Amino acid sequence: MSFDTTILEESRLLLFALASGSYPAAAPAFDPANDTVETFDLKFKDFEGPTEVLNPDRAYLGAGKEIYVAPHGKLTFKTRLAGSGVLGEAPPIGKLLRAAGWSETIDATPGSESVTYALLHNPLAGSAWGSARFARDMPDGTNSQKHDMHGVRGGFSLNMQSGNTPMLDWTLLGISDQTPVVSVLDAAADYSAWEEGYPANAANTTAFSIDSFAACFESLTINPGMSPEYRDVLGGTEGTDCAGVIISNREGSGSVVIEDKGNAVKDFYALARTHAIVDVQAVHRVSAVERCTINLKAQLKLNENTGSQSLSMLPFDLRLVPTSPDNEMSMVFSAWSP
Repeated sequence: MSFDTTILEESRLLLFALASGSYPAAAPAFDPANDTVETFDLKFKDFEGPTEVLNPDRAYLGAGKEIYVAPHGKLTFKTRLAGSGVLGEAPPIGKLLRAAGWSETIDATPGSESVTYALLHNPLAGSAWGSARFARDMPDGTNSQKHDMHGVRGGFSLNMQSGNTPMLDWTLLGISDQTPVVSVLDAAADYSAWEEGYPANAANTTAFSIDSFAACFESLTINPGMSPEYRDVLGGTEGTDCAGVIISNREGSGSVVIEDKGNAVKDFYALARTHAIVDVQAVHRVSAVERCTINLKAQLKLNENTGSQSLSMLPFDLRLVPTSPDNEMSMVFSAWSP
């Protein structure tokens, strides 16, 4: 007796396009040449959200039916922190950032090109939204499907770890069609706009400071605190003010592990003890010609002291606190200089 030992790998594709008009208007027809997203660990749920269990009185035992009461779609995936490869041109993650409560400002002035992402004062009123298509395909042609959702908004967290390429971990919510369509993956999917990114190391992550003190650090995680939620209240149809995806809050947080140089050099304990809000800045290479500067306003909360390679390390939790409207975090893509 013989067995077929062929392993069938599932192919997955995400397309994302910004929409315009009145929420939750769908984006125009997807263009795989421009809307392909290079993802890692891409997952999709057609039915996300709360349920209600109905347990009527019966003359017999058994479970009652569980029903969806506010179903919506959910996408999770990772992307690399990478630029566009062209100074003054928005990176491919720009569309996703705009649908996550960020503004985009492009300065194409020769010699000072930059693309700045800043927090919106009112992310619900000011943020963009998009349409997303999740497609999956098996090599044998079975179970090839595409799932669409519109009115898409979301959020992300950033993870920068020594020795690894920095990644953005995304969660997107939207109004799902809840009816997959049989379809093969689009052969025109184009990943060429997505730069490979650069691992976090001394050559590529060239500057880091807390309260203007240049520090060696092992890891940095940031969650800007966007809270995408599906809202479903009475008085309207899906996709109106009464039902759809909103960004309801923003409480940023994070963590960082830095080398302890001793209190005589820099007294971080005093910063934690006095609840000071300080500037935190990290600079990382994101393409052959670009860097990304991450600017934070943060309160330091000291964790248990630790060690690494026989050196004393200081691990802090970060609480992002604005000192003026919406200034607790920004990301600036500009010219790379070693």
